[in-house]
Amino acid sequence: MEQHKFEIEAKRMRPAILRMATHYTEDTDEAEDVVQDTLITYWQKTPVFSDKDHEKAWLLTVTANRCRDVLRTRLRRGETALDSIAELPDFEANPM
Repeated sequence: MEQHKFEIEAKRMRPAILRMATHYTEDTDEAEDVVQDTLITYWQKTPVFSDKDHEKAWLLTVTANRCRDVLRTRLRRGETALDSIAELPDFEANPM
């Protein structure tokens, strides 16, 4: 992926990714980490999308999966309830 295109798309999608990550992690620092991980994955995988909706769905799926990872880590440490993991939408089954 060309750097300029990545920067444009990252800037466009960052607010939605951050909003979702903040909502599910309930922690701004962890949400920022999720955003960064999601955008790094986007840069490294350089997926090809049929349209902007497909791209958005892919990015939000990656975000949801990373949020699940964060919540599972908290659960293992005894920092969260299992219910918070179950609340995350399944974007693979129901893409936006």
